[in-house]
Amino acid sequence: MSKPGRLTEQISESEGLYPTRGREEKIFERADPVVYGDGQPRGVHSLTMEQLDFYARNGFIVIPGVFSQQEVDVFNDEYERLATSDTLKGKDELVLEPDSNQPRSIFSPQRFSDVFNRLSRDHRILDKITQILDSDVYIHHARINIKRALSGKSFPWHSDFETWHSEDGLPRCRVLSAWVMLHENNEFNGPLYLIPGSHKTFVSCAGATPEEHHKASLRKQEYGVPSIDAPQGAQREKRSCGSSWGAWHIDSARRQYHARFTRQHLSCGQDQPVFRL
Repeated sequence: MSKPGRLTEQISESEGLYPTRGREEKIFERADPVVYGDGQPRGVHSLTMEQLDFYARNGFIVIPGVFSQQEVDVFNDEYERLATSDTLKGKDELVLEPDSNQPRSIFSPQRFSDVFNRLSRDHRILDKITQILDSDVYIHHARINIKRALSGKSFPWHSDFETWHSEDGLPRCRVLSAWVMLHENNEFNGPLYLIPGSHKTFVSCAGATPEEHHKASLRKQEYGVPSIDAPQGAQREKRSCGSSWGAWHIDSARRQYHARFTRQHLSCGQDQPVFRL
């Protein structure tokens, strides 16, 4: 009976540190560390101290060649199998584009695929995450995002932590995202944009959250979106929590313009077990 009370206590405390969805937009300094512990290696695939320092400064790090092209081909083939099979039909985990029946995202792919289940446990990912968070971890959220050529819609500027803090009750920013890029990110395919240093501040977004907001926001997000000036202010003041590995409220966006080539990536949010349900 003590667990619900403990959860309420933690969320209440964190709401004071990261208030959001109020009457006006504000920017607060990050209250939590970026790297926990002393950064000592947690396995053979841990970051070097130079890589760890880069991550702490910028809020993200891109590491090429973590997986071989052969492995990435397997991941892409498995996505195609999931997207075209009956496995996900009618399930909430399959999110479609706002103006078509084309897949936009597949949530929790590790629940429907042995390939992605093994990937979620791969030490080339986990060693880096447990080193940064200085803890064992669990998956808070995982998805495959598809940026379809010519017709794929954008994701606006946002901080994942702001959304999951305000809508899911995620208490503190002891969490990060690991992205596996299944296609090259370049100027021709609507790439992921990150603002270096924005993980040092928290952008508190304006506006009350509608009921059942997640059902609409997964197709087109309108709440929990900073104003056009907020990312500039966060960068200018050097103060916004958040791979690549990304510190989980780094400000990010995916471009709206028509991409010439399809792009997709697998995103896996790993959380330090502050509480257990």
